[in-house]
Amino acid sequence: MRKEDLVTSEPGPDARTRRIDLTERGRSLVPFLEAEWRATHATVAELDREVPYAMTTVVEEVRRALERRSMRQRIRRHLLQPPR
Repeated sequence: MRKEDLVTSEPGPDARTRRIDLTERGRSLVPFLEAEWRATHATVAELDREVPYAMTTVVEEVRRALERRSMRQRIRRHLLQPPR
């Protein structure tokens, strides 16, 4: 984000921290990002009304399944095992 001139970065009060601030260019993107967040939230709510289960529930279940076995592991298994 620093390379894109969206933020500045300075050492913080101790060696473990850094102070990050938005640049003018970064601040100029905030209204767009807020609008996109509102649109995304509205879209998820719309989809939740259209399907018989909440997307947030599905996403959480997928997250837990991927914690048990990653997407990479699952794909690799299918690549290594011949199709039935």
